[in-house]
Amino acid sequence: MSKIALMPETLANQIAAGEVVERPASVIKELIENALDAGSRHIAVDVEEAGIRLMRVVDDGEGMSAEELELAFLRHATSKLKNERDLFQIRTLGFRGEALPSIASVARVQATSRPRGENTAHMLVIEGGKSEPLRIVAANEGTTIEVRDLFFNTPARLKFLKSLTTETKHITDIIQRLALAHRKVHMRLALDGRTLFVTPGDDDLDNTIVHLFGREVGEHLLNGRAETVDMRVEGRFGEPHIARSQRNFYFFVNGRPIRSTLLQKVLMDAYGTRLMRGAYPYVFLFMEMDPQLVDVNVHPAKWEVRFSKERHLVELVIQAASRALARSPLIPGVDVVRETTSSSLSLRSASSVSPPSSPEGTSIGNVSLTRDVRRSQPVDASHVKRATQLLLSTFQNPGSSAPSTPSVSASTSTSASTSASASTSASASSLSSVFFFIFWFFTYRSRRLARSG
Repeated sequence: MSKIALMPETLANQIAAGEVVERPASVIKELIENALDAGSRHIAVDVEEAGIRLMRVVDDGEGMSAEELELAFLRHATSKLKNERDLFQIRTLGFRGEALPSIASVARVQATSRPRGENTAHMLVIEGGKSEPLRIVAANEGTTIEVRDLFFNTPARLKFLKSLTTETKHITDIIQRLALAHRKVHMRLALDGRTLFVTPGDDDLDNTIVHLFGREVGEHLLNGRAETVDMRVEGRFGEPHIARSQRNFYFFVNGRPIRSTLLQKVLMDAYGTRLMRGAYPYVFLFMEMDPQLVDVNVHPAKWEVRFSKERHLVELVIQAASRALARSPLIPGVDVVRETTSSSLSLRSASSVSPPSSPEGTSIGNVSLTRDVRRSQPVDASHVKRATQLLLSTFQNPGSSAPSTPSVSASTSTSASTSASASTSASASSLSSVFFFIFWFFTYRSRRLARSG
């Protein structure tokens, strides 16, 4: 008797599920990708108990007929590839034909679909890989897939899931990535009956980022772009002061969200010393290229890709990041205002130059340094440099900028000597106070940034 035998279909699907269905977020990713490939313009996702109890994805795509609905849950059945040449120019998100049968082998699945222009919908129920006969039902155009009791028949897989909070974060993250990649599609996510976010579906990147991450992130992004004949890179690069302790890198290739440790390292090098130690910037990087220059058939979950012109791509990413960061303020949240009504700076006495009692602002002579606590405003670093130069030049030439005082008669050398000596002493004292203020101000700013980071 032969020791080698074909595995049962159910067992083969469960093994494939070990690669494709890592956690509830993996199921959400596959279902949304299928909805996007079907031409959906509206996608609604409902999740209960971090997806372990229920995951429901409703779309208004082209739908499936009764025959297509049954074929969709057979292994290696796909509408994306027709021959081997298509594998090297993939433009769809899904193509392997493994996701739906793998999901159905480790959960209770109910799929309902109605093709566009048809009056009849069909429903297919599969439990642990075993399907029931098709039923005719009433439903809207499009497809609805419900996945319940994930890993109910593989308890060993279930116990390796993280906490509900962690699994929910993974689900939120993957939907955010897909929403950023497909901004024309209106997406909604509801967790345990509560709507978490809704995207506008207006194809506006900046507006979508604000809806997903809030104005604190959306209003502090820098645009960068670089392109060649066969490749284009466009990104939004977060200003250094909104960096966080967790990694916030969002990479997309031809509308497909990917992960890349190489690109993360390249971007961290581009930011360099602009970031505090242990802080990571917000980066939204979109790469467009000929499908033949990228291999997406690398990872079963399609997270990793290979580039045929990797060095060329890295150079474009560096160019785009450098152009954006060149406009980044070195001291965020500080406005430098220089009065132009006088030709020179008038200095206060040594006793009047002291650290401000409030972080909202202070001034030295006609140079005002203000801090708007309600909303930080970017500043041109050249203003700070210019203000410092003016202060130093004032102290180097005290006679031209000293405060106006009653004229001193030159009738006696003793009076002149006393006046010169007093002027020199006051200038030195003022210079010391100014340098003390500068030291205090930047120490205060660094502490504020460290707490906010």
